[in-house]
Amino acid sequence: MMKVLVLAPLVRIAMRLYLQSLLDDAKAAGAEVTVIAPSHVDVETDYPIVRIGGGGKLSTAWAQVNPLTFLRITWTMLRGRFDMLHVINGENRPLAVWAMLWARLLGMRGVVTIHDPLPHPCAKLEVATYKIGLLSRRLASELNIHDKAHVDIVADGSGRPIHVFPLPNLPKSFGRAKTLRKAQEVLFFGRMEPYKGIDNFVELGLRMRGEARFTLAGKGKVPDTLLKTMAEHPDIFTVEHRHVTDEEMIAMMDRAKVALLPYHSATQSGVPPVAAARGTLPVGFAVGGLVNQLPALGGIAVPPGDLDALEAAVRVGLAMDETALQRLTEHPDPFKTAIARLYARPVSGVAPIAPVVIA
Repeated sequence: MMKVLVLAPLVRIAMRLYLQSLLDDAKAAGAEVTVIAPSHVDVETDYPIVRIGGGGKLSTAWAQVNPLTFLRITWTMLRGRFDMLHVINGENRPLAVWAMLWARLLGMRGVVTIHDPLPHPCAKLEVATYKIGLLSRRLASELNIHDKAHVDIVADGSGRPIHVFPLPNLPKSFGRAKTLRKAQEVLFFGRMEPYKGIDNFVELGLRMRGEARFTLAGKGKVPDTLLKTMAEHPDIFTVEHRHVTDEEMIAMMDRAKVALLPYHSATQSGVPPVAAARGTLPVGFAVGGLVNQLPALGGIAVPPGDLDALEAAVRVGLAMDETALQRLTEHPDPFKTAIARLYARPVSGVAPIAPVVIA
């Protein structure tokens, strides 16, 4: 196996679970990995982690532009004699461009995992830094996406390999009871942003009053009008508009029958694999990568904007018993196989790199 340097400048909430899964699967494959990550990252691993500062938002932002960070990256790459640099998130930060430049100079394979091929319009920082991300992609020798729906977006005609495989089973490090115990509950979880269709969640809850409890959980931007509506209907809605810990998120998934993704737009989401792994039916609009992601995990994707179809799909989930929901947890996790193949040393140093495709 290869010596891999994983650069993870942005690791919070779901991305921490992503990094944990990647390191666990790299370990199982026998790869030799070093991680560069902010100081607040608390993954459990035997692999060495080079800390670049961080903690709060301001300290993390400073760490990403601090000259000492760039020196630490350079020193690590010069000493490590790595075969591959793998940027798993934050390719739109200057330190990712810097690392990719050094990867080229040192003759390393450079892989960029792209979670959002196009920035969400409401994410102002991502829109502002999008061109930096494009530069990281151009410097990379290979790209990685987690849904085939995005191949045409990231392909630039260069012929570089594009690895395509699904997101990992993010919560696999958490234990799970042998028997599911579910409630008539619909969960809307994640970082709250306008594109995620919070308005659709509220409208659906009002339409299905008395049939299930609708729980909103997560920090972010929720319009005051929608917060007011939910507060006026405590018999329908539970609102946890705050940071939700991993442990709380797992407990919520273990309780809910349906994970709702009524998004107006999307690239992909970490919610469906978490939901399916905990026996919760992921249901949402067929936008972006959710077109493929939801059915691949046993979930239901309905035509975008069709609230009648979304309501019908939610009813399907609420009608499922624990035995039926248990089957969702039995879907294979191809991420482990994909990482083993990605981190395998090529048979020949002359032959071109074959893309890892499990789509």
